[in-house]
Amino acid sequence: MRDVCPLLMSYFRYGGLLALLVLLTGCMAHHAPPGNLPFADILTTDNLDGIYRNLGETGDNQRYPRTYLSQVLWPAMRKPELRHDAYEKLEISASEGGDLQLRAISGSKGTVSWSLQNGKDFDLRSGKLFLSKNETGFKLSEGKFVHYTGIVNQTNEFGVDLDGNGKYVSKTSFLGAALVVVPVAGGITVEVSFKRIR
Repeated sequence: MRDVCPLLMSYFRYGGLLALLVLLTGCMAHHAPPGNLPFADILTTDNLDGIYRNLGETGDNQRYPRTYLSQVLWPAMRKPELRHDAYEKLEISASEGGDLQLRAISGSKGTVSWSLQNGKDFDLRSGKLFLSKNETGFKLSEGKFVHYTGIVNQTNEFGVDLDGNGKYVSKTSFLGAALVVVPVAGGITVEVSFKRIR
């Protein structure tokens, strides 16, 4: 019994140190525009019908890149990529079967149209769209100073807020190790609002 106590004490000492290290290397960040409202529950894709401002409001365009609604709703595998910053508005209309017809509108470039299929490009559940751009996977990155390996999970949701404006939420969480030995865990949530024009 005397030999077990020092072993348990060293286990708790180093285990506590490891737990403290995990707590210190974990981080959570949440960023949202001023006056951010929660999602309103939509029952069908018809609730999204309207014209929205294409450039989203994040509240801090200095720290986060501009987010365009056409970019959020652009199909994951569609090529070529649209020049999203060239379009001022995005029109969304639902068709039979719950699919979405989208049209990017520009005063100088005209329009570009595409569609998203319900069940393929998105799923409607819990009152919002879950976009098929969601990712879960193993990541290995080698930066100039930080080497990271671990699991990353990303979900992308779109719907309308309580005022009827477009709302996009991107949630990314990660668990892994930096420099192979330092455990890191955390996540970031970015919310973007798209003003409904009509």
